[in-house]
Amino acid sequence: MNEEQSDNKKSEFNAGIAIVMAIRNYKDNAHEARALDNYNLWRSALESIRSELEGDIYKHSDDILLCNKLENVINNKLQIYYSQKSKKSINIASELRKNLNEYELVLMRLENKYGYGMPSGKDKRFMLSGN
Repeated sequence: MNEEQSDNKKSEFNAGIAIVMAIRNYKDNAHEARALDNYNLWRSALESIRSELEGDIYKHSDDILLCNKLENVINNKLQIYYSQKSKKSINIASELRKNLNEYELVLMRLENKYGYGMPSGKDKRFMLSGN
């Protein structure tokens, strides 16, 4: 492997680490927003995760469709929820929470699918013990 190829591999690795760290930060924001029932902030954190994965999502039309579908449902529920602010329908809040949770799970699965999640337990390069 020549020096240029080595530099490219290092750059790809560093970019991957940067994406993983950004996703971790956005996940922390999403968890905090969920705990506070701040649905707009939660959605915003999930959108940030999606933007980090966008280059990979773009290559898979079924992933694009699934994410878009969930985002549309969430946006519609948010509009209903905040338009009924004085009443704050418990049913809408419950549905919104369910949809945001579902979207978060989908993004976590995509994160793993594209290689930004935890390594496979079968991958010996990532074994923590000497077994």
